[in-house]
Amino acid sequence: MSTTSLAGVHAPRSEYDPYTDAALLDPWPGYRHLRDLGPVVWLPRYEMFAQTRHASVTRALRDWETFSSASGVMMNEDMNQVLRGNTLCSDGVDHDAVLARKVRRFELGESKRALHNILRGYERLEVTVT
Repeated sequence: MSTTSLAGVHAPRSEYDPYTDAALLDPWPGYRHLRDLGPVVWLPRYEMFAQTRHASVTRALRDWETFSSASGVMMNEDMNQVLRGNTLCSDGVDHDAVLARKVRRFELGESKRALHNILRGYERLEVTVT
């Protein structure tokens, strides 16, 4: 098994391409292959690490100072620019502020609309009890 060392991270490398048609149609064998290699795997084709296990993903999500999303999480800069500043592409206090605005907006208006739509849907239901 070949490994890569980048920024102090030693990880196995894989030529697996998760974006082929076959991989997109049936990703589970590829996921298993990557998980079997280790919790972090280098994908040289995309010059990125893939985190393959719940525990490693959870640690990274909780450590935003090391694993920042502020510059984007997409694999191309155009999408990173589009998404910059939303909850997915922000960290720390900026992330908390964006999230708080969304939660507040939902609490004030969207939840009332959602409840109204649910109730309207129930009114249209015809229930027959036999």
